This record gives sequence, C-alpha cells and structure tokens, in this order.
Amino acid sequence: MRSFSEYLSKTENDTVKIANTFSQSIKTNSIIYLVGNVGSGKTYFAKSLAENFGIKNMCSSTYSYVTSYFGTLNLVHCDLYRCNNTPQVIYDEIIEHLKNPWLLIIEWPLYQISIPSNSYYVVEITRTLLNERIYKIKSFVD
Repeated sequence: MRSFSEYLSKTENDTVKIANTFSQSIKTNSIIYLVGNVGSGKTYFAKSLAENFGIKNMCSSTYSYVTSYFGTLNLVHCDLYRCNNTPQVIYDEIIEHLKNPWLLIIEWPLYQISIPSNSYYVVEITRTLLNERIYKIKSFVD
C-alpha cells in the first residue's frame, strides 16, 4: 500500500506535531529516508520522531555516520552528509546496529538500502521563502 501526506510547518512546535502524527503510523522494522537541503530541518524532525519512542538524547551523527539509541525500540540514525564510503560498507555498519524491534532513519540517503523491512517512508522537507517547512511524506507499507 502506498500513501502520501503533505503538511505545512510554520514553527518548531508544528514540526513536533507533524512528527507525533507520523510516528503513530510507523511500523517497526522500517526505514525512513529524510531528504532535504542543508538547514531544512532533517535532524530536528528525526529528533522529534525519536522522542515518540522514548529517546531524548538524539543528536546529529554527522561524524560517525551510524548511531543507535534505545527507547521503546532500537532507533538507528544515519547521517550520510559527508559519507565517502561504498554502499556495502554503510550496509555492513547499519546491519550491526539493527536489533529487533528497530527503526532506521537515514538523512542524506545516497541510495536505497536493501535491508528487509516491513515498510519504508520518504520524508521530503522543503524550506520556503518564509522560513516555513513543507513535509511531503510518502509511505510504502507492505
């Protein structure tokens, strides 16, 4: 099943509400791809999502690429902004971190990761001229 939702965020509080709403529809053992320009709010959105799973200390993993957090599930956060590694190296590192139940969030996806999952989601974040954010969420659920 595929679905599409679009949201407008005028404030950080709006973004938190969007993340809260989205988190209710996420299946465990799924992948979320976050797409957007620098400064669009990918990491803030990821942190807002993480809080819905009992994770309060998430931070940008730009320099380690892959970081795990434990709450009501194992959240694996990847920030591939400066990634120069091959797909296989990233795949191997991610696989080491996936412990059931898991949720994988990938910022700056360079390619689609071939990890068996229940579903995957693409969240495209666009920053407007008024410094608002448009969130386009595409769901691909089995």
